[in-house]
Amino acid sequence: VFLVRVFGVFLAILGGCGEDAISEDISGFNNIIQQKTEIKSAKEIMMLYFDYLPGEKDSKYSLEEEPLTPGRFRVTLIRSKIPDDSMEGEKLVMIVKLDGTKWKVLVVERNWRCYPGRGHTGWGIDPCG
Repeated sequence: VFLVRVFGVFLAILGGCGEDAISEDISGFNNIIQQKTEIKSAKEIMMLYFDYLPGEKDSKYSLEEEPLTPGRFRVTLIRSKIPDDSMEGEKLVMIVKLDGTKWKVLVVERNWRCYPGRGHTGWGIDPCG
């Protein structure tokens, strides 16, 4: 019974609110952060990841960190006012864990929303047009 509950909590953590999202390949990024011992928070990891990504960085964004279980955190970065004619916003959700002084990214999922009249206005993965 205990393992079923733990597994259920784990699925709820990774599943979020049931939004469609695309999982990112984080293996290369995890290799980078394994070398960094000065990282103090999960928010710092998300900002390192955001800087690591190619593309525009001048959009406005919000950043939220929430503890999940001891040593595990969910960090959500939402970009808005993206310089794009159809995509209005983009969301990255990251689950990280801290083992002693080492951080590891467990998952990063991405989705987006479109401007009205250009596609879906809720978070999803269908193309904007």
